[in-house]
This record gives sequence, structure tokens and C-alpha cells, in this order.
Amino acid sequence: MFSVIVAIAIYTGLLTSVFYSIDHLGSFIIGLVLIGFVYGSYGLVIGSLVKAELEGILLIVLLVNIDAGWLQNPLFYAEAQNQLIIKFLRPISLPNRLLLPR
Repeated sequence: MFSVIVAIAIYTGLLTSVFYSIDHLGSFIIGLVLIGFVYGSYGLVIGSLVKAELEGILLIVLLVNIDAGWLQNPLFYAEAQNQLIIKFLRPISLPNRLLLPR
């Protein structure tokens, strides 16, 4: 799993650098690798807990939607009472900081 994630991250990083100017290509690729590990871990956990294929795929899509759409969108958590819980639930926030320009 490690070599597949790294290979896809390197390919995606190099292909992205062809179309966009990336100042820190190394940290961009490391961020992609970390994101691959987070979503790969989602797949491993869901695959071990849910036995049916359709339900597992739908649960992974739901988790990705919750992570990227709700937990990382400041419109949803800006006025929340327990922002510490929301920050703890955002597993992909560190890789996103590596991907975004400084």
C-alpha cells in the first residue's frame, strides 16, 4: 500500500506542477502522500468493519464528504460551540497545510 500511495502522489504532484506553478514541490508531494494515507486508512477501517461492498463504498464516500465538505469548511464550524472537537475530527488538516501556499 505504501509504494502505491507514494507512486500516485509523485505522479499527481509532477503532473500538477506541469499545469500550475508550485513553489514547494517536495512539501506538496508529501502532503499528497499524507492525504493518501488518511483516505487509505478510511478504506482499511471501513473494509474491516463493513462486509458488504456497496455499503462500504457508500460509507467511505460519506466519510470523505463529511471530512472535506463539512469539517474543513469554516462556514460550518465558525460558530460552533465545541470547535476543539471539530479540530480533532479533521484528520486531513495537516496535509492540507502542506499543500496550500504559505
